[in-house]
Amino acid sequence: MDTTQDISKIDQVSFVVRYADFIKDNDNVNIIRDVVIREVFLGFEECMGQSAEDMVKQLLLFFENNNLSFERLRAQGYDGAANMSGVYNGLQAKILEKQPNALYVHCAAHNLNLVINDSVKISRELQNFYDFVESLYAFFAHSIKRWAVLTEMFESKKHTLKRLCPTRWSSRYDSLHSLRFHYREILQVLTKLTLTSSKATEQNEALGLKKKLENFETVVLIVMEHKILSITKLVSNALQSKNQDIQRASKLLETAKKDIAEMRNSFEEVINEAADLARGWGINPSFKEHRIRKVKKQLDELSCDERLFNAKENFRVSVFNITLDVIISQLENRFKGLNSVVERFKVIFPSVLRDHSDADLVLLSENLISFYSNDLSYSFSQEIVSFRRVYKDQINADISVNDLANWSERPSVSGLLLANNGAAPLNVSQSLKDPYKYLNGARSRTAAPTEDLLPSTITRVSPLILRLFKDSWSRGEDSSSGGTSSLVLVPPEE
Repeated sequence: MDTTQDISKIDQVSFVVRYADFIKDNDNVNIIRDVVIREVFLGFEECMGQSAEDMVKQLLLFFENNNLSFERLRAQGYDGAANMSGVYNGLQAKILEKQPNALYVHCAAHNLNLVINDSVKISRELQNFYDFVESLYAFFAHSIKRWAVLTEMFESKKHTLKRLCPTRWSSRYDSLHSLRFHYREILQVLTKLTLTSSKATEQNEALGLKKKLENFETVVLIVMEHKILSITKLVSNALQSKNQDIQRASKLLETAKKDIAEMRNSFEEVINEAADLARGWGINPSFKEHRIRKVKKQLDELSCDERLFNAKENFRVSVFNITLDVIISQLENRFKGLNSVVERFKVIFPSVLRDHSDADLVLLSENLISFYSNDLSYSFSQEIVSFRRVYKDQINADISVNDLANWSERPSVSGLLLANNGAAPLNVSQSLKDPYKYLNGARSRTAAPTEDLLPSTITRVSPLILRLFKDSWSRGEDSSSGGTSSLVLVPPEE
């Protein structure tokens, strides 16, 4: 669910549903050959209100009007707005009260963007720095002549200055990448405009930007922020991959946190890199002394507050350390929901299948069965153990859940899993057939029904769980600024 205002100033709520499309075997309709995760847009409705209560009411009415069973809801995803993600009174909390299996996960790429935004807001120096970066772009972009002079200095137009977008951190990386690797070229253009421009206002503006860019603290911030965003950019791009799975998403975030923590101990390396960049333009690589201020230290710093007499040390504590500390803290706190889902489903992760004993796998499987008692049979634990025994030698740290899902499609594995006791067919109730037809082809509220998607019977086996995890838990598009939220449905059982 997401809302947007139309041209008539009416708030419209959009509905997106993610569901499982079961591809049945040509020879045996009781065998699932594949499970494809699909996501469809069902249309707009006028928003009944912005409160969680109003949204729950509208959601329940939407399910009823489309003949969808609320009992089949298994996941929900929204942005971080309080009325959507609130732990006690948000929409996700209201839905969990009615359907405990509908786990909420905040979009990982959007969440990562919020982490970076929080790190900037905590420091006045960083806020001023990004204001300067935007001013630098605006100075060149607002004049065709100035922009032409600037682009002549760059080897490629794609490396020129980029505009900052307040909601997309990736735009900041592009801007800082240009600043970091074309620092001298930008200063050369500013110097040329200062000396040759016939307009006094242009001369003065170019001179002001040039002086700011020649400040060593600005150079350090360019290097520091470029390093931070280089780490998070790799993670964000991976999170938006269409083939990403939740296990690897969690690992990527953990790796980013470790890299940021290591960077916290590399202050001198950042200073040295900035000094080399500054010397290339003849800038004195030293911080300008400011009036002494009393700065509160972090827990791992000095045991009590004391005045800092050194500008470099002041920058390290009040800008460098605090920025990285906020990122580390936010990476831990903002992804608790995702990590809880990872913990619940870890029984199907390659590292767990490879390293844990049969008893551990059975225990983890039983915990999953207990939570999804309406979706998994008790034979699931034995299916997992049998699957591991067959492919134990081929399971290594480099494979993903997607790889396991592909293995589970092999005839030998499918036969093994289907042979387990309790793998009985599930009947699909007639009331759910029409909605699944509608979901496959719907692009508006008036979309015509399509062919039946689901077989009349399906078999509950381990490949189902593995294939469901082939879906990306972060959207396969640029969702760093948020995106249309979605609800996840599972096929019904009698």
